[in-house]
Amino acid sequence: MENKTLQGFVLEVYAYLALVSNIIPYGIVQDRTLPLDPFITSLKGLKECETFGTFFGFCHSLFELIPSISVLAAKRLGEEELGMRSEETVSMYDGLLSRLEEWRSPPLDREMAEWKSAHIATGKLYRHALFAYLKAAMCGSVVDNPKVIYQIQQHIDEAWPLLSEVHDSPYGTIMLWPLLILGSCIVREDQRHSLRYKLQSTAQWRMSQVIQALRLLNLLWDSNNRHAFGPCNITAPKFASHPVHHFFDSSSLPDPQFYSHGVSVHPGSRLVFTSGQLGQRKDGSFPETYKDEVHLAFDNLIAVLKAGGADIRDVTKLTWYCVDWNFEEAHNLLEPLMEFLTDSYGLRSRPITTLVPVPKLAIPGARFEVEAVAATEGFTQSWSDGAGRIDHYVAPIKADVVDVVGGGFSGLQAAYDVQKAGFQCMLLEAKSRIGGRSHTIQLASGKGLVELGATWINKTTQPKAYALTQKFGLDCVPQYGIGDSIWQQTDGVIWRVARGEVPKPPNSGESDMHSLLEALEVEQSRVDIINTGSYPTPSDMSVEEWIQSKGFSKFTQDFMRHSVAALVGREAREVGLHYILDYIKSGGGISSLASEGEHGTSAIATGLARSMKLGSIMLNSPVTRIEQHGSSSTVYTSNGLTVQCSKVILAIPTNVYDNIHFMPPLTPAKRAIVGRTKPGIYAKCILTYRTPWWKQKDIDLVGSFFSVNGPINFSWETSDDEKSNYSLALFVHGDSAARWHKLSNLGREDAIENHLAELVGPKHADLARDVVEINYKEWTKEPWIGGAPTSIMGPGDLSKYGEALREPLGCLHFGGGETAREWKGYLEGALRAGSRAAEEVIESLKEMPSSKLKL
Repeated sequence: MENKTLQGFVLEVYAYLALVSNIIPYGIVQDRTLPLDPFITSLKGLKECETFGTFFGFCHSLFELIPSISVLAAKRLGEEELGMRSEETVSMYDGLLSRLEEWRSPPLDREMAEWKSAHIATGKLYRHALFAYLKAAMCGSVVDNPKVIYQIQQHIDEAWPLLSEVHDSPYGTIMLWPLLILGSCIVREDQRHSLRYKLQSTAQWRMSQVIQALRLLNLLWDSNNRHAFGPCNITAPKFASHPVHHFFDSSSLPDPQFYSHGVSVHPGSRLVFTSGQLGQRKDGSFPETYKDEVHLAFDNLIAVLKAGGADIRDVTKLTWYCVDWNFEEAHNLLEPLMEFLTDSYGLRSRPITTLVPVPKLAIPGARFEVEAVAATEGFTQSWSDGAGRIDHYVAPIKADVVDVVGGGFSGLQAAYDVQKAGFQCMLLEAKSRIGGRSHTIQLASGKGLVELGATWINKTTQPKAYALTQKFGLDCVPQYGIGDSIWQQTDGVIWRVARGEVPKPPNSGESDMHSLLEALEVEQSRVDIINTGSYPTPSDMSVEEWIQSKGFSKFTQDFMRHSVAALVGREAREVGLHYILDYIKSGGGISSLASEGEHGTSAIATGLARSMKLGSIMLNSPVTRIEQHGSSSTVYTSNGLTVQCSKVILAIPTNVYDNIHFMPPLTPAKRAIVGRTKPGIYAKCILTYRTPWWKQKDIDLVGSFFSVNGPINFSWETSDDEKSNYSLALFVHGDSAARWHKLSNLGREDAIENHLAELVGPKHADLARDVVEINYKEWTKEPWIGGAPTSIMGPGDLSKYGEALREPLGCLHFGGGETAREWKGYLEGALRAGSRAAEEVIESLKEMPSSKLKL
């Protein structure tokens, strides 16, 4: 019994330590003491132990939420880097929020009856801390949403009076975690002072961990960094849980006395470089003595450092230039130096130094010059009213006429057309590559390339795309078209469909697929792709509602749902009927969309880029702000690049407009588009094999697999026989993709291979699993894109806002595949939309006086 009691106590100690180590998002500090243990996410097993409650105060159901919120915080930071917010994370947040809102304080053990009020207060304190952690975590690295900040402050205000009830109780020993969480969100100085006092003065809390916690909170509170709020940033490097710089000496060298042998600077630091400073007065004169000149040089250096937002303690390197250096006069240098290196708190820095004797300096009469390098904490800099500083800003790049935002097919086509018309044009792309929703990679296992994005074109129905392949001398590979397809319906039944046949399940009787096609043709006749506002709004409903209203067979209903998700990446319940009809009609109808073409498209993007002026495409340049000033515009990027121009073409997905601040703001209709459109949930997976086993006579498959269940929803063969590249392109969309995204990397690969093996049957399953190489792209997670192949609209939205998609706004014009009249969501549509936007801009520029085109 004693062993069991001891075991229970030890397990609870371990669980407590593991739980409270989750102060920050799990995984952002690699050397954390305790890993994330699934054991701590459910503490019910500890209730059988006699010692249960020693640490948790019977609030175990609250403690269980700590690691889950820590994982959520890590997910949000990862998504923030990709410029997205996934439905999975939102669902996780909603679930945790509900559990917190529903939590109630559990009954109290008899032995703790005298501490009833403290028991209740402890539970409430932890609950408020968890609310603050959860809401701050959902914002990512920067909590700047006023509504969220206000909500967190309410939790702090409600928690604060509870501290006095817990302070002298046994529960006071487990208060460090909630106090650190709440403390990281405190903005009121009176509450900060109160927390400092409690942590500094309370005897039972005076441990090394408490001292460290107070130090971290002080660093957070003293920083003017925009990240300095919330648990996610408590131990971020920019707040010196890792020092900004570390000075060190080598024990094998003589003691350097007043300087250091070396310094390491954290990569998150902001560097300040100064030019050489002389001991010269503002009127150009020099002090009479050498010592006074050195003093003045260091004073001037301090002024420059402060103008740059740095201080003496930030200096990492000093370089001195001394005329006719004489070691016997060293005291005239060292005394002013020691004064310079000592800050107002009496702390002395030891930067690395180099003394360079010179015969003379550039300015006649100067005898001493000093320059410095300083490193500050991240974006941190000391405040200045600017009175002692004159700023020289880097001049913006002048694109002369046009700036195109977005380096996908639409943006490249627009920029190419503008330059071809004789106007200067610059293109800004947020990512490190061009091509947008196409991404070609070299196979690691052998010769050949595979395309993880847009792949197929049809020279008959997509003439613009095909013409570019001919213009740039690109080879297209004809689509393989011999053999049967494989179909799988919702009940798991699998059957073969001969080429050209209308699919229907075996033993299902007469198919009503023709009825579906006829109904679609009737509905399409009411759609005008040139005037989206003409569609009768009362007739618009979700595709799901339309399917159910027609009384189709279950297979035909599932087929239509599958087709919608395959076309746009969203389920029929989310997509408006008018939108999908317009989408189908813009591509020439069902038969045109279903027709096979040739594959090999990414080289089109490269061809367009090579045809443009060298240096006019800037990568890694996410646009954050577009300002219009009369007949000119200024475009700002997150990397500091600024471009002035007469016209801007925005050729990015509508779902990422939200990453840009527009001045003047977008019209209400355009803002509604951003808020209402949903990017497709899509992934493409390429399986590469040693041989095209599906072409064997005893198998005789065309490489097309269709499944309503997923994860493989449909596929095409994408082999290049000349390069011995034998591949299948497998697509995952809609709900199937959302489920697939949640799997681990290996889990996603297993799911695809296992499903393909199921579709081909047990006889040939080993061939399906004999994969040489697997590559996939989860377009939903792709930064600055967030989905594929397009962004959908719900019922009523297209007729109401469709024309606003492409309407210019002052100097701002809109491209991108979603704005296309024809072939929206396809490469052809993206190219046409780019040319249409370019044509608008070119015609407008021709009407402007030539003087207006010179910025």
